[in-house]
Formats: sequence, C-alpha cells, structure tokens
Amino acid sequence: MLLPGGISVKIPTIPALVLLKLFAWRDRHRDDTRDALDVATMIEWYSSGKYFDRLYDQETDWLEKFDYDPPLAGAALLGSQIPSLLDEKGTAELLRVLDDQELMGRLAKDMGGSRPDLLVRAMIQGVHAAVSTSK
Repeated sequence: MLLPGGISVKIPTIPALVLLKLFAWRDRHRDDTRDALDVATMIEWYSSGKYFDRLYDQETDWLEKFDYDPPLAGAALLGSQIPSLLDEKGTAELLRVLDDQELMGRLAKDMGGSRPDLLVRAMIQGVHAAVSTSK
C-alpha cells in the first residue's frame, strides 16, 4: 500500500493475521480474550464483501460442503489459506494447537457471537484440507 508522500507500507493478509492471533490467543488466553474476538471478526470478514463473492464465484466447493452457509464456508476457506504461510515445523505446531479440542473449545467460548464452535471447526477443516492436499 502506498501512503501519501510515497511511503510504502506492507499490509498482512487476513490469513496471516488470523495465524498471528491464534498463536497470540494461545499464549495469553488465560489473561485476555481480545485475540479470540479478533479471530471471530476476521472469520466474519471471510464470508462478506469480496470474500462472499469469491465463495460463489470461485469457491463453490466450500459452499457445497457447508450446505451453502457462507459464514461456515468462509471460515473453511480462510483456514485453507493459512498453511501456505508456514513451513513444515510451523504447520505441525499449528495442527497441534488446532487439534487440541479443549483449547479450541475455549477459543470458541472466548470468541462469543453466533455459532463460534461451528466456525472454529470449519476453519480447522479448511486447515486440514489444505495440509492434506499439500502432502
């Protein structure tokens, strides 16, 4: 992104922000839930605006898999974008976190809102789908 005065600023992608927030939440969820709230917001972004259009134009497989429920399909699409940001060791750590059912139940609780448990599960399914196709 170019700011006035010709200053160039790099902006992280939403999947990169979610990855950052997942690990930040893991490290400090006992003291603060703000990272979980941020994850919930970013999951919501992935089923609205241009991402909503992307689901219906390019990612219909996710929509079909989640019975045309855009928030769940968007969460899965978001999850599917995260593993490509990591090396093998990072992916293994991410899976260790996401496969901890107790921890992910706590994440869903901390996220609040509507159907957080389903959104977390859909995001995890997206991660697993991307990891299995990259092997």
